[in-house]
Amino acid sequence: MNRPWKHVRVAADVLAIPSLVSEEELRYLTWLTGEAFASRGAVVDLGTWLGASTAALADGLRRSGRPGRVQGLDLFAWRRGYMEETAPLDLPEGADFEPHFRRYTAPLAAWIDVRKADLLSTRWEGGEIEILFVDAAKSWELTKAFLAEFGPHLVPGESRVVLQDYRHWYTHWLPLVFESRPDEWEEVESVERGTTVTFRPLRPLTRGGELARPCSEESFAMASARAIFGRRMEREGGRNGAWLALGLYRKALIEDSREEAKALREGRWVEFLAHGFADDLLDLELLTLPALQRGWQRFDEGAYEEASALARECLPGGEGPHRAQDLLACASMHLGRLAEAEDALERLLRAAPGCARALLRRAQLRIAQGRFPEAEPDLLEAVRRGGERAGFLRYALAVVEQLFRAGADPERIPLLYGELAALVPGSPEVRASMATTRSR
Repeated sequence: MNRPWKHVRVAADVLAIPSLVSEEELRYLTWLTGEAFASRGAVVDLGTWLGASTAALADGLRRSGRPGRVQGLDLFAWRRGYMEETAPLDLPEGADFEPHFRRYTAPLAAWIDVRKADLLSTRWEGGEIEILFVDAAKSWELTKAFLAEFGPHLVPGESRVVLQDYRHWYTHWLPLVFESRPDEWEEVESVERGTTVTFRPLRPLTRGGELARPCSEESFAMASARAIFGRRMEREGGRNGAWLALGLYRKALIEDSREEAKALREGRWVEFLAHGFADDLLDLELLTLPALQRGWQRFDEGAYEEASALARECLPGGEGPHRAQDLLACASMHLGRLAEAEDALERLLRAAPGCARALLRRAQLRIAQGRFPEAEPDLLEAVRRGGERAGFLRYALAVVEQLFRAGADPERIPLLYGELAALVPGSPEVRASMATTRSR
């Protein structure tokens, strides 16, 4: 596929905004409004978050000199569970973060209009839409709502619907909805590195009509999902194909197709590992399996026996979702059942040898067992595999501090931190953690 945005340089004021989109995706959005936009309709950003996508679209308008402003809509309610990891603003759950959006996008404010909106109930009265960027299709309901409200304002053959999460396993419904309707949607662009895929409507989409159907989990049987994802995975391959395979795996878990889920998990594990998706697999299982969700909730509440029981419930015959082994290991460590924790972690690491989180758990176990030299290799390998994630790096550094508090040789402090600094060069977190550890 030709990707004419490869030459585009992302503006420094756009790159400075905390974001969950890749640099190529920002290049693509800048190109979209800077070179592909024909000023025939509005540019709309659904789900602005802190403004990186909005600013990239606005920068394209700035560069082109064409009239227009990006219309940004977001609920602006802070969700600490995933937002704080990327943008540590230390806001309470549900806090209004619109002031931070405005601060980050201030250099491009002349090209941006933004308003607080609940996409489940908002109304669009801004006329035809030429570019609709969607980073808010985080549920079946939101997907149906944006299609029903904004879809009728798309121009067949001209408008673009840019789906930022298209390949992501979390939004496995997007391929199901769009790939199942070749009579309605035509793919026009996709990024090479990232999850964004763009479609163009082929015919008018009427409010409340076929546009919003099928748009529920029940609308797609497992066999149908397998065929839809299979065609797409065969076409994509590589890292992007692995992303999509995780989406099909999530569908199999939702449908309780255990044999299919097991075949996907085991058959594609090498591929998941090669593309760094081991930890995504654990997160996917947690979000999909209610018993696991309850188990981790009870763990967070300190009810370790109950958490252990719920983990076992998810492990028929001792084997099952990786995240259940993870929960069993963590609960067992807190209960002082170190042999049981070790067995669960060994099972997990046999199944998921490149999982950064599992390696870090084993390092914690070694610390609890007083086997300090054996903890260090797991710590370093965990950071090598997962250190680019800010939240994970903070967790790893907390384990490093735990290692030296537990009685590891203090002369190892500068050596270990030196190796960590080489793995994540320039990290202020590593320097701060080293200073804290030495002061103790």
